[in-house]
Amino acid sequence: MKKPIMKKEDLDKEYMIVNDDQTCHVPLLEATKILNLKPGTLPTIKMKATDLRKTIQFVENERASDLDEYQNHIFLIRDRLIAQDYLKVKDKLKAQFKPGYSQKKDFEVGRFVNNCVFLEVDKIGTKINWAPMILGEVKTTEGVTLH
Repeated sequence: MKKPIMKKEDLDKEYMIVNDDQTCHVPLLEATKILNLKPGTLPTIKMKATDLRKTIQFVENERASDLDEYQNHIFLIRDRLIAQDYLKVKDKLKAQFKPGYSQKKDFEVGRFVNNCVFLEVDKIGTKINWAPMILGEVKTTEGVTLH
């Protein structure tokens, strides 16, 4: 059995140090809720901490540069793209997220997953009133501090 990366006491901390090459797990809770699916129907997305950091920074920068445009983008993802895209990728999604699947993900599956991850970052940002989600960056050996 693999040793857990995080300790139980780490969950109580507001921020934690995460190495760039560490794998983060992003459950697609918002998309599951929007699509009215059973929990666990959508895959948990595994991404390197450095990619998650870039996604968070992208969303924060988009929101900071033009709030109206950002809110419109989130609205479109919530109300149109998720439901429409899910119908297109439902079967591919299951196949491409099975353990051992090593081929590149389909373009439409990738777009669906990206939109879902954007929604998750938006939900967390809203929940914490857009406090910084990343405290600071240090070289890969030491990690970054994520909210």
